[in-house]
Amino acid sequence: MYKKILIILIIAGVITGAVIGYQRYQVETKNHSVELILDLQQWQKLKLPPGIDLASALKKYKKLGVTSLAITEQKLEDLEASGEIKLITDLELRMLKGITSVISQQQFKLTEDNFRELTYIFYRQQEIGHKIKRRLSDYLGKDKVIKAGKQLLAVKANQKQLSNFPIGFTAEQLNLARQSGLKVVPRFSNQAINDSKVIKSRFSDLKGLSRITLSQVIFSGTEVLGYPDFLPTTAALIEEYGLKLGVIEPFIAYQAGVNHLADKLGRNNIRVHSAKQQEFESLSVEKLTDRYLRAVRERNVRGVYLKPILKNKEGKTAIKLTDDFLSSLTARLKAEGYSLEAAEPISDFSSNLLFLFIINLAALAALFYLIEHLFISEFPLKIASRYKIIFFLISNLAFLVLIIQNYIFLNREITALLIAIIFPTLSLISILFPYIFSDKQFKKENSIQILFSIFLKSSLITLSGGILLIGALGDWHYILKIRQFRGIKLSFLGPIILVSFYYLHYYFWLNREKLSFNNLIEKSKDLLNRNLKLKDLFVLIFLAVVGIIYIGRTGNQPLIPVPKLEIIIRNWLEDILLVRPRFKSFLIGHPLLIMAIWLVLDRYRNLNISVLLGGLIGQITIINTFSHIHTPLWVSILRVGLGLVLGVIIGVLLIKLGRVLTKWGQKWRRELH
Repeated sequence: MYKKILIILIIAGVITGAVIGYQRYQVETKNHSVELILDLQQWQKLKLPPGIDLASALKKYKKLGVTSLAITEQKLEDLEASGEIKLITDLELRMLKGITSVISQQQFKLTEDNFRELTYIFYRQQEIGHKIKRRLSDYLGKDKVIKAGKQLLAVKANQKQLSNFPIGFTAEQLNLARQSGLKVVPRFSNQAINDSKVIKSRFSDLKGLSRITLSQVIFSGTEVLGYPDFLPTTAALIEEYGLKLGVIEPFIAYQAGVNHLADKLGRNNIRVHSAKQQEFESLSVEKLTDRYLRAVRERNVRGVYLKPILKNKEGKTAIKLTDDFLSSLTARLKAEGYSLEAAEPISDFSSNLLFLFIINLAALAALFYLIEHLFISEFPLKIASRYKIIFFLISNLAFLVLIIQNYIFLNREITALLIAIIFPTLSLISILFPYIFSDKQFKKENSIQILFSIFLKSSLITLSGGILLIGALGDWHYILKIRQFRGIKLSFLGPIILVSFYYLHYYFWLNREKLSFNNLIEKSKDLLNRNLKLKDLFVLIFLAVVGIIYIGRTGNQPLIPVPKLEIIIRNWLEDILLVRPRFKSFLIGHPLLIMAIWLVLDRYRNLNISVLLGGLIGQITIINTFSHIHTPLWVSILRVGLGLVLGVIIGVLLIKLGRVLTKWGQKWRRELH
């Protein structure tokens, strides 16, 4: 009766998870607007054909489907490079014939040693001069910036420090956006921020633009504007100006404070994908298009940040290659049903607390059900069912306290981690282990049917865990990856440790008469005193390399990069299958599980545990695929389905190969004798 209650709770949780998954699918399918954003700073470097100016080119791109223009604050060094201003030190100024530094001495009362900290700024236009004076006064203080002549400012700061100060957006930048009809995406850096007033001053450049003209703000550099002390001011200004927050994918450019700021702004966030300028020069038009399309299709990216191709290659000019890239990308996005317009935040999506508690119950029910499998019939858990139920209720009380205390995200992530560890373990413990340690003989004509039955049941248990995990992380924070599934490496290691423990437990218990304590001690001594052979060394090295790769390639930021050959195979698979199944599932995990089941059914009961653990990797990967909540649900389902189908095909081929090799081996041994 106790086990039946646990199973009922698990089924209830799976149904609840499926309902949450359907709600998430509806949210994802409604969000099909994609915003194409051009980087003006890079586009100004593009060599245009004679007779075509940048404004005309931008209008042409708008007709293709480009939505917005990203404008970056100009620094003093940018203005100097364009010839708008000239920076010169006090020493350089005094060296010019017929000019003295009397002004600086009178105004700042500096000693000879301090002249190196004084910089003059010559400017052409009064408007630029006023703006520089106002902005530098905000950064340095009014007493350190004075007007020293008609078109001359004197600043008490060194030239190198001044060069990197952001001055703001220029009239030229804003006019280009207006003329082209593109929306504006302002880009602020977090330099020289020592007061919330400075942040307000930086945003004031946008006052001349209507809300309809503004789209989203994407910060530049490694920190968002206002980090760490003035994020509330930044959030308030983003809302005041009607902007959305563009969150660059962290593996492209991690920005400190972005998740905290995104959390303050609620759902008003857009996932943004970009690439470095070097990649635009090195990758082909087709590969660039594939990359951006993959980001939109597979990671819910809705802000596509684009740069031009600035070098001639493949027998084409830079402008021709850039036009081809934009035409290809817009055409393929439209073909897949995306609308090219300003990106919109996702709909409000968060599973209610009752649903979350049902998922909690199901996760703990699975844990207690797994514990029951440790105590086989020959070694039962001698605790009355009523006490087990009490322990179960006490455990659930901990999750209930987290909900009541409003630790909702902590609750979700603990539950998700529990599910990710338990269900792959349960898929083998409950289905395959009874066959491993059974003396039952199987008819060869039934073995294939039983093999597929075991594989299907194991995979269905893991898929049930995947549905529960979808329910546990059913919230928009995870779709936008503001929060994410924690403990990925633990979720990959946990099932392997548990299955190994269960395997040893079963083995030692069923062979307890042969394996006395003294016998085990003697065997352990023999093993430790054994001479290490070369083949043993190779095996240990191989296992160490496999372990390092297995752990190093997991997680949100893998330690081991993807080899070029694997990237080529990935691209090939995507071209054929639309969505690439994971290598760990269809090339390793599922085929090895098929092989492990075949070995068990063919009476190789003492199968190498490495084959069994290799098969477990496929089940772990199923759960891991569903833990990527920022990936659209249909992509995860298709990826898992393709992995299972291809894995079964490769597994069957391995069995056939194994049978052929076995026959050859038997024939070879007969001939030797």
